[in-house]
Order: sequence, then structure tokens, then C-alpha cells
Amino acid sequence: MKILYAVCSWGLGHLTRSLPIIKKLAEENEIFVVSTGRTLVAARHSLIEENVKFIDIPDYPQPFTKNPSFFFLKFSFCLPAILNNIRKEHEQIEKIVRKEKIKLIVSDSKYGIFSKVPSYFIAHQLRFIAPFGMTYFTEYFNSKLQKKFNKILVPDFPDFENSLSGDLSHNLKFFNKNKIVYFGAISSFHKRNLKEDVDVFISISGPEVQRKVFEETVLNQVGELNGKIVVSLGTPEKKFSETRGNAQIYSYLENSKREELLNRSKIVVTRSGYSTIMDLAETGRKALFVPTKNQTEQEYLGEFHLKRKNFYCISQDKLNLKEDLKKAKKYNGLNPKWNTKKSLKIFLDTLFM
Repeated sequence: MKILYAVCSWGLGHLTRSLPIIKKLAEENEIFVVSTGRTLVAARHSLIEENVKFIDIPDYPQPFTKNPSFFFLKFSFCLPAILNNIRKEHEQIEKIVRKEKIKLIVSDSKYGIFSKVPSYFIAHQLRFIAPFGMTYFTEYFNSKLQKKFNKILVPDFPDFENSLSGDLSHNLKFFNKNKIVYFGAISSFHKRNLKEDVDVFISISGPEVQRKVFEETVLNQVGELNGKIVVSLGTPEKKFSETRGNAQIYSYLENSKREELLNRSKIVVTRSGYSTIMDLAETGRKALFVPTKNQTEQEYLGEFHLKRKNFYCISQDKLNLKEDLKKAKKYNGLNPKWNTKKSLKIFLDTLFM
């Protein structure tokens, strides 16, 4: 069967969580992966052995700014362009579906990637955390954008008390609950019994320009840390590694190497992106969260897990690596209800029921 699988390019997290699904689907199907930019580059690296073809379709304008005060203003200006891009990508997808005879579509957070063939939407964020009491309006808005899909597949657990996403995908008011399937957390990583010989693994990621700001903040402070330190800059288009004192710095790490380092690390410094949270749940790691500035999803998730005493969280402009790591080590991490193996089975059963 020919399957089209679309991945949003706003950060690498969408690809990270999609990789185990794509690889499983590619065992018996021909997969067309749609994405762009850094995410498409990383997809080519990670899926080199699979039966996958790649299609570059531009993504929506990113409203992230170096000065977070302008985020919502820029988002308001971007909204018409975003809606126009959704319309354009849908037109392109319809052409691809006809040309390639696509039989099924899976879209990870790409709203225009659907057709008359069975189409499924992956999202952990069915409402956005918004100012001025607009949060529930965003849920209503999302419910309208996603109504063309057969099912909404949520990578989280169904009950709020055990959820990883909290109110981002629970306690909903506008979605048709019969269309929602909570299939559990999913990760491309596995828990491995390795010696914990890396004191701190720092994973830098996210959309520009905030990724660069995070990089500069970390590199200015990493020399103050003791022990063995590994830093990944999250730039797959570059290829280099260098040593600075007791820190080994990589431009980018492939998934296999990231999995190894995650299992070898005593603690991780990372964004509070949802895919990262699922990776930490799968591997049982402790972490210090540094949300992308003014990316309300990550700020909410950081605070949500801080309140639940799962992970310590600090804002990017207040980050003091040496002191904050001491606090983060006192938090215990996550103990999920089930692991990726079961989540993947629920997902595939939903697609092919």
C-alpha cells in the first residue's frame, strides 16, 4: 500500500515521535514522507534504510521571534499566511494522491494534508495555551481545522491523572470524542541497561531564532560544569564535533547515538517539547527543562510537570546550569502506564481496523 506521511517542521520533535511509526509502516508499505527544511534533512538521515520517498513542501510561517514580547503580534500577522499555506498544501496533496495513487494519509500536525482516502491526524495539542482567555477558542478553531480527518490520534494516555500533556489534549469541550484515540506515549528510543558515564547530556533544539539563543546561553555556561558533558546543537545541516574542556560538542546526533547518550546520562538538559517528554518517559531519565521562550506549549508542559514534581523547569533567560542542575536531580521523572510497543500496536490497529 502507498501511504503518505506528513511531518510538521516546527522543530524536530514531530519527526522524532513519527520515526517508529514510519519505520513500522515501511516494513510492508511504500511510504512518501512530506516535510521541509531541517526536519526533511533529518528524516533523510534517519530513514536511509527504509522504503521511503521524500517530498519537500514548504511549511507554515513560523511566528517565533528573538524578542518574545512580539510573539503574539507576529502570530496574528502570520495567521492569514498560515491559513493560505494550509489551502495550498492541500491542493498539492490532492495532486500527489492522484499521481501516486496514495491509499492512506497520516499527518503529524499538518492541517492541509488530507484527502478522500482515509486520513489521520496526529496531535498532542488539541488546544493552544493562549492569552486573554483565548485558550478555549483555539480548541474550537482546531476542531474545525481537523474535522476533515477520519480520526485524531493523540500520543498520550486517556486519563488526565496519568497524562503527559495535561489540558493540551484533555478536558475537551468542542471535539467529537468519538473521533479521538489516545494511543499512549510513543518514542523512537528504548530503555537500555548501559553504564551511566555521562554526567550531563545537553540537547539543544527548537525553531530559530530561539534555538540559537539557547545554544549561546549553554555554551557560555558549560565550562562551569564538572564531569563528562555532551552537547548536541540540533543542526543536522552542519557536520562537526569539537572538544571544549570536559565537554564534547556535536552539531547533530543521529537517533541511535541520541538513544545511547540518553541511556548513559545521569541527567538531561533539554526543551520541554512533548516528544522529548515521551523520550524521557520511555527511558526513565531525569531532566532539567528549559522551554523555548514564549512557546506557550513548552512553557505549559514545563510548569505542568514541575507542579507534578516530575521535572524541574527554568526559563531560558534565568538559566544557571550549575545551580539548576542541582535542583533538577531531586526530581524523579516519569513512570508511564505502558511503553511504545503497546502504543504502536494501538496506533496501527486504529489505522487498519
